[in-house]
Amino acid sequence: MEFIRVKKFTDPLFYEKKSKFKEDPQTRITAYHYSDQAITLGLSNGQMMQFRKKGFDTKHFLQSKDYEILKPVENKNNHKGEIRCLIIEKFSDSYYIFTGSADRTIKLWENDIKKGCIQTLFGHTGSIMAIAFAQNSLFSASNDKVLRIWKQESGREFMYHPWFVTVQIIYDFSMKKSLNQQSYITAFLVKMPQFQLYAGDTDGSLHLFMNSQPTLQQQQTYVKLEKSFFSFHRLHVIQIIEVEKDNAIFSIAYDQKILGYGESGGKFFSYKNPHKCLFTSIRWSQTHQELIASDEQGRVYFMNISSDKQVLEFKLYECKILGIDLIDHLEALVVYTEQFIDVLRIKRGVRTGNLLDQHKGPVIEILGIDCPQEFEPKKLVSASLDNTIRVWDSKDMSCISTIETGEKNEVSSMHYLTNANLVATGHDNGEIRLWNIEIGSFLIIDQSKAKSRHNNTVCALTSCTFDSEEYMFSSGYDGRINVWEIFERKQRLMASYIMPQLKQSLLANPKATADSLGNEILCLLFDKTTKRIIAAGNKCTIYLIKYVHL
Repeated sequence: MEFIRVKKFTDPLFYEKKSKFKEDPQTRITAYHYSDQAITLGLSNGQMMQFRKKGFDTKHFLQSKDYEILKPVENKNNHKGEIRCLIIEKFSDSYYIFTGSADRTIKLWENDIKKGCIQTLFGHTGSIMAIAFAQNSLFSASNDKVLRIWKQESGREFMYHPWFVTVQIIYDFSMKKSLNQQSYITAFLVKMPQFQLYAGDTDGSLHLFMNSQPTLQQQQTYVKLEKSFFSFHRLHVIQIIEVEKDNAIFSIAYDQKILGYGESGGKFFSYKNPHKCLFTSIRWSQTHQELIASDEQGRVYFMNISSDKQVLEFKLYECKILGIDLIDHLEALVVYTEQFIDVLRIKRGVRTGNLLDQHKGPVIEILGIDCPQEFEPKKLVSASLDNTIRVWDSKDMSCISTIETGEKNEVSSMHYLTNANLVATGHDNGEIRLWNIEIGSFLIIDQSKAKSRHNNTVCALTSCTFDSEEYMFSSGYDGRINVWEIFERKQRLMASYIMPQLKQSLLANPKATADSLGNEILCLLFDKTTKRIIAAGNKCTIYLIKYVHL
């Protein structure tokens, strides 16, 4: 799988610093909504911003070449605090924007935000945490522990714009007095056509609200709490989504888990973030029948819910991902961060490795290692100038382990020793290390003898086996070729350890001196049939050296 950037939306406003002493931006993206006409953003300064396509282009917004940035006129009708939630809904044949803010108000806007605010809804005494719209009703939740239902005021149906008033207040939604009375709703999900409102709270519980039967005195339809799923998560619920076809819901929370719930079978899916951080958003791909998630460390996840082992992770950014939207028919992913929005085309069927654990520098060597156990897949080992060695599963290119080699000892060459089952690395300071990649430990080969030690970059390694004994050949910028015997020394209780021993040291060019310019050896090979060392380098010469000590 590969990601190709199609568009990037940003504004200089998101990069203005609070002061020269603080790196944090003055204004951040805090809420978002995607449609095929525009991307609408709520900001930390209480204002909104829209990226809209220009003119009357009939193409999808993301396919349109030109777009414009819209901002509301700065006036007293803007929010006075951070916008926490934002939705766009159709009401009376027109689309309207609803925003909830930390300033304890909800605002109603025209879809063109330059026209300003239509109405400010007062009533909550705390920050607005979640809003939803269904059945011509607005549902809002706040950290004042109250759920409010708003409807258009009777008698104003023929006005140009709707006017909402509170018709119902639900104070106690827990149905369980022993629970923490400080809990409040933080996320909504509306399921239609048979109205069901799921609400997640700070205790990690889910509550299901449904329509109540109107009485003769009560002509309007209100909602009632049908049932609660206590401690569904252990902590604060962040988001709830629906998979309509399977009649299931998925949710994420501060317990760092994604949970799936089916109305017929209860919980059927659970996945905990392996990196011990929060999931920030989830979406369902109907086309590929998979769950897509993002987290606060810049990763996205593609999950086959039938098996929690079928999870692909990709590290896209070094910053927090606020959320994602999926445009299935375009095979595109919209990624929201605090400073920009990326539109990425998803190219499936391409295996480029796991971007989550990709190298940050040039890769200088790749090895294939056959595992001793037949049932284990072949492993790939890569070395990079980012001072890491990474071990990969060759089947799905998932990263098995990452080994840090140290900032002062850049890897310059790598070779696999078959008998010893060790990876040898040469370094720019002349060191040679033998690595056990299973546990990430290493042994530095002793080069204490001044006359034979490598005193410059080791850039060529090779090996051969004779009579069950393994020999390694090393060379590099100093023009010296060293031959090492890699043998295993037995100890008591069946224990053993590897003992590299220098067998011979020679110069590829006998007429040259060590470190003389132009005599650097860049590649090395041993021909077992003719017992020859074959070396070449900067001198444009291939050296054939007869080695008779084997």
